[in-house]
Amino acid sequence: MFYFNLFVSVVALWGIMFVYNNYIRIAHRNNDRFKLFALRDELCFLVMEGKLDVDAPEFRILRRLINDSIRVLSNKFSIVGFVRFLYRSYTGDSTMHKEIEHIINSLNHKNQDYKRILYDYWATIQHIVKKRTWLLTYVLFGILNFLVKLHIMQRGFVYKKVETLKRVDNQMNDYLQMCSSV
Repeated sequence: MFYFNLFVSVVALWGIMFVYNNYIRIAHRNNDRFKLFALRDELCFLVMEGKLDVDAPEFRILRRLINDSIRVLSNKFSIVGFVRFLYRSYTGDSTMHKEIEHIINSLNHKNQDYKRILYDYWATIQHIVKKRTWLLTYVLFGILNFLVKLHIMQRGFVYKKVETLKRVDNQMNDYLQMCSSV
């Protein structure tokens, strides 16, 4: 009887995992992607209405950021690719960082619709980051810190990864504050 109960439990657990991985998780990811699609469409509507120039750096940079975000959130989502995207886009690529700061600093002269789209983009990305990296932040880094204390792993490797995620989160908070204060 024990083996039968174990078999039923394993099959039920497998069924739950199958439903979650093939339906629920994809639906949650698509909700995030659809928010980004809507922001990209609103940005393009600004260009079509003549409120923003198609060659303006504000349009090009924000469109590139939104498209890269959508691409990273594709159906073949991987946490490693997502963290690599965050690092490259928000901390590692200094030219991108300078362009983003230039856009935010020049917001005083832009229309309110563009400001709202930019703010909504940062808020959406920050929400996605917090939702997608909680397991990495709390569980995996907790295990890695435990291994560091046991002297199995090097301290610098673990803390460099933790600091990267903290820097990304701080950078997004800074962007949100800059957008809301303008």
